[in-house]
Amino acid sequence: KIAIDRNQPITITSNNMEARKKENLVIFKGDVKAEQKDYTLYSKELYVYYADGKEIKEMIATGDVRIVQLNKTATGEKAVYTRENRTVVLTGNPQAEQDCDIVKGDKITIFLDEDKSFVEGSANNRVKAVVNPKDEKNKTKCK
Repeated sequence: KIAIDRNQPITITSNNMEARKKENLVIFKGDVKAEQKDYTLYSKELYVYYADGKEIKEMIATGDVRIVQLNKTATGEKAVYTRENRTVVLTGNPQAEQDCDIVKGDKITIFLDEDKSFVEGSANNRVKAVVNPKDEKNKTKCK
């Protein structure tokens, strides 16, 4: 489960930032890093949409997206966080890893309030999961 805590601040750093007040949008470009508590998001660009200019409504990360939290990593070309339904949707060769286990598909949806994710495949790109044994020897080999 990758958690985004509504009550914790998010610190975003990038090479450039553009604020569009009329659109309730802030765009971060170039080596973007967004950090909150124990998770970090990396991407080339991050679009942050606000509801009424205050609370984050949606965040869209594009380009080499990587989300890291403790022993979990999710990657893809695009990630969309929606506050209303508290989900992150990864597309563009998405992959999720936890410890040594890996899952891939066309689209990965992470439900932030539940310990749950949903991986979708297609006719050309079926879901693939690699589940490794959980013994002490393997833990050191696959890290």
